[in-house]
Amino acid sequence: MEFPFDSTVAVAHRGAHGEGRPENSLAAVERTAEIGARAVEFDVVALRDGRLVVSHDEPTGERAESLPDMEQFLRVVAGSDMILNLDWKRRGGEERACGMLRRYGLLERTLVSSTDRRVIARFKQEAPGVATGISLAQRRTSAAEAAREVSRVVRESRADAAMLEYRGASEEMVRVLRGAGVGVFLWTAPDQETYSELASLKPDGIATDAIEQQLDPQHRL
Repeated sequence: MEFPFDSTVAVAHRGAHGEGRPENSLAAVERTAEIGARAVEFDVVALRDGRLVVSHDEPTGERAESLPDMEQFLRVVAGSDMILNLDWKRRGGEERACGMLRRYGLLERTLVSSTDRRVIARFKQEAPGVATGISLAQRRTSAAEAAREVSRVVRESRADAAMLEYRGASEEMVRVLRGAGVGVFLWTAPDQETYSELASLKPDGIATDAIEQQLDPQHRL
């Protein structure tokens, strides 16, 4: 996966969730493929027993036993042409995940994001072809200072992309990062109006909770 992209990609945040389709559910990811979205994101946690499950946090007890395995989701993505963003929530399981991505032919269209540089390093070690992104919260500094700081963190983590909280993004930051060949992804637009505002910054991708509105011309602003 090479950056920058030619145009901004709408990423279905935790799948195309809605009524009857919870966030991070298999039904939400299946719906994402069904509506023809270009990219989907979901969260993965490595449990202590070795399972890789789709969840935003580390579950315990009966809830952990009931969560779906990541591999079920990979089958859906492999049957589509979607870009996959795996948001890694806990260190561990990277080697096994790379094996699954390789088996399903997804290495070249997967972006693994994490707040942990060690996760990024491990994925790069196990599968040099997979793209990685360092997730960063909003910087409460000037746009120029924030751009320099984010550029430094991306460089030191050796990530391919910066995953930025949208409220901290700026035109200058996107320009600086994209000019350096670094991917820029913003998270998470809660509605179509916010998505349209962020699209003016021309990042590589925007995670959105309104993916179906984004794909429906009647809802675009």
